[in-house]
Amino acid sequence: MIFWFSLSGSLMIITGYIGQFYETTNLTAWLVWGAISTVFFIHVLYLMHRVINDGKRDIPEAAARVMSGIWWLFLISWMLYPGAYLMPLFLNNEAGVVGRQMTFTIADITSKVIYGVMLSYAAMIRSRAEGYQEDLLQVFSVGKAGKATNGSKSVEQPLQAMVE
Repeated sequence: MIFWFSLSGSLMIITGYIGQFYETTNLTAWLVWGAISTVFFIHVLYLMHRVINDGKRDIPEAAARVMSGIWWLFLISWMLYPGAYLMPLFLNNEAGVVGRQMTFTIADITSKVIYGVMLSYAAMIRSRAEGYQEDLLQVFSVGKAGKATNGSKSVEQPLQAMVE
């Protein structure tokens, strides 16, 4: 699975990037490269759908619902990328440049930051259901001067603010 993610993801980015070189000089080449990139884009979405569905099998129902939400987040936020790619076709001026950058930014924030928060929440639900403690201070024994120890190892971290 990692091989296919790596291959399709790389080819999606590379072919889309090549297409952007033709954005202002050759409309046909730009659209052809964009279409090639879209094939890999669809394959990556298919792989994501498979991985998310496989991941929902052995987790609590609440975490599975969060994972379903992650799928919809990916599907919707990733559809912004082709929209941004095609924006010069519909709005080929300064507003199009700004709109494209705003669209890429929104897509990046939703597909990365919000995804990370949702995935962390699903992991917390699963961890809680499996009996793990959420308290970070129970994972590390906090010694003097904010040094955290994990077993016999000493890890320098500024945990003093967490203790107070």
